[in-house]
Amino acid sequence: MKSLDDSVKREALPYNTTKDNIKKLIDAVKLKEGVEESIKSYFGKGKYIDTKRTLQTFGVISENMTLTEKGRVIAYSSDDVVENEWFKILMNYAPYEEFIQYYRINSKNGNNSIELDDVKKFWGLRNYGSSDNNRNEALTTFAYFIVMSGIGEFIIGRRKNPSRIVINTKKIEEKLNLNQNNDNIINNTSIAEENNKNENVAQNEVIKDNISENQNEIFEKDVKKDFYTINIPIDSGAAAKIIIPKDTSKEDAELIKDMIDVVFKRKFGI
Repeated sequence: MKSLDDSVKREALPYNTTKDNIKKLIDAVKLKEGVEESIKSYFGKGKYIDTKRTLQTFGVISENMTLTEKGRVIAYSSDDVVENEWFKILMNYAPYEEFIQYYRINSKNGNNSIELDDVKKFWGLRNYGSSDNNRNEALTTFAYFIVMSGIGEFIIGRRKNPSRIVINTKKIEEKLNLNQNNDNIINNTSIAEENNKNENVAQNEVIKDNISENQNEIFEKDVKKDFYTINIPIDSGAAAKIIIPKDTSKEDAELIKDMIDVVFKRKFGI
């Protein structure tokens, strides 16, 4: 993770945001996009302002109260896809991601239960959060994101037992590998598409060269008939055949040329 300047680190951490309120607000935005009064009314009781601020911080909803691209993934996808989207959001927010990575490195002792106060100490040492009170209020929000991303549980404290999160390192590795594989597939697909595009451009240049070199021979083959039959040799060994009436006007010839250009653009993107 790249280091962040102190002013960024001291921005307020998301707080007063629960799993239920996140679902309520996303459902409200999905139904009433762009109309905040209706969204707020549908949301009903709960920490509306704090939930709204959290989802805007993570780029799930926009400033004008519509779903962003990742918001639409969360609002309309299967549970597994939604879970993975929350995991990607978690791992792209420095205070959350750094603690998860720290935990991965130091979890070899087999202790996968973490008191929320330990998370607060981690943030405090790195100066994350706008104040000590902000760090306190942000702990349960972080715990709910652990749950929503599918990598752990949130156990609320009872009596003398403090609240804690239980993180599953196996789930973390599975999701990291899944996203790495998806990135590789996307990258490989982009490379293949670019290679195909370059090959098509090269093939079209060969076709154009063949037409230029052989056009006199091609046009003279059927001049005694009512049509010109144009045979264009191509690399596959076959021939592209175009039949044009002998009495074709200049305007018709231009139209034919334009139509051929259209075919090439649709087929090869050139």
